[in-house]
Amino acid sequence: VGHVSARANARAKWCVVGSRIRLYSPRGPAYGRCDVCVDGQWQETLDFHALNRQNSSVVRSYDLPHGPHVLVIRSQSAGVPCDVIEVESM
Repeated sequence: VGHVSARANARAKWCVVGSRIRLYSPRGPAYGRCDVCVDGQWQETLDFHALNRQNSSVVRSYDLPHGPHVLVIRSQSAGVPCDVIEVESM
């Protein structure tokens, strides 16, 4: 079940073991931006805003050394969707 943040600075955190993390999310007119950190290191800002509603799909994939990892997303504004992550061991 997905979730949409109700306020800025809301966070979602996943602790996983693997070598690839894929972040899935919808896009749409009511969605905003979030910052992404992997293993405590800022990676990028993702923008989920789109003129029309788009179904959930892979937004970003991170290839990492096999092992334990932490993925954190922090909303910059209200309306950041938090849908699914997929973890793979290669």
